[in-house]
Amino acid sequence: MKAIIKTLLGGVVRKTTPDFGSDILVEIPDNKKYGDYTTNVAFALSKALGEAPQKIAEDLAEKLNNEGNENFDKIEAVNGFINFFLSDNYLRTELNKILEKSVRGGPVYGWENETSTKIHLDFVSANPTGPLTMGNGRGGFYGDVLANVLESRGFSVTREYYVNDRGEQILNLG
Repeated sequence: MKAIIKTLLGGVVRKTTPDFGSDILVEIPDNKKYGDYTTNVAFALSKALGEAPQKIAEDLAEKLNNEGNENFDKIEAVNGFINFFLSDNYLRTELNKILEKSVRGGPVYGWENETSTKIHLDFVSANPTGPLTMGNGRGGFYGDVLANVLESRGFSVTREYYVNDRGEQILNLG
């Protein structure tokens, strides 16, 4: 979505400022009242155009709203930032795509099924001279789940529980 917003903004910005050379920064705001995505491009443009960032942000938001992009419920200018609110329809469509691919076993989040890639996964490695800890249990759980996820995506996974019995303490005890 960041790439889509950058493309939309780039098209509008280059109409008003063809020689604009800065990279357009799109971020996810900390506070959801500022939308799903936000950009400070108006601040970068204010130097080039000699106008207040808020006025530039309002002009850009109006132009973007007039283009009628169905991915957004609204695009608004607040304090010089342009905030993008994703539409429920867009979110529903993207969720359905993910679920459909997941059910079919197809690519999810850009992961193609991997049939030739081999992965060797070592996990846990508990200290044989000390007590087992919650971390050892967590490592075993995470390692096994990660291996299962990778196998579900088609990777060839071998699991290894690493037995740490080669240290100086073992030689002294043994």
